[in-house]
Amino acid sequence: MPRDDANYSITDAQYAALDAGLTDGKSLLISAPTSTGKTLIGWWAAAKGLEHGKKFVYLVSHRALASQKFDEIQRLFRGPWLGDDPHALVCATGDGVTDGSGRANSSPLSATILVATYEKYLA
Repeated sequence: MPRDDANYSITDAQYAALDAGLTDGKSLLISAPTSTGKTLIGWWAAAKGLEHGKKFVYLVSHRALASQKFDEIQRLFRGPWLGDDPHALVCATGDGVTDGSGRANSSPLSATILVATYEKYLA
């Protein structure tokens, strides 16, 4: 999280999401320019959902971005939120569908967290 001197600071987009009820479980559509903190907003929403036993899907436009976000999600959520279950995380792209252990997964929609490209998710 960005810091301003000794204090934490958030972006206008992050403040607006929190003010609109993100942590109260409200559905929100976040549209903001690059580097305004949308990913962190998504992680906040995901963590809140996981606290309540929900699943989530993280959609991306490109395979390389899916791989990057999948790695980031494993660092953030595996352990504290999902235990050490590698099957709770699945990445689905045109290259294939694999879980957190790198094994093929035939039922990606059963995962707690699914990272997917748009075309793979829609297929």
